[in-house]
Amino acid sequence: MDKRDPTIVWIVVKVESGIPVCAEAFHHQSSAQEREAQLRAELNVESDEVGLFASITA
Repeated sequence: MDKRDPTIVWIVVKVESGIPVCAEAFHHQSSAQEREAQLRAELNVESDEVGLFASITA
């Protein structure tokens, strides 16, 4: 059994008109936040959304 320490993977998801169209994974929170800001600058605020999520892996 592998006993690695859990790590966090940061996931950025872009949703257009209720449909997830892009999901990107990052090792560093700062990189994920930068990408989230880039996507947020391009989206239609009335029908699109961008979210940042943390996932713990073993």
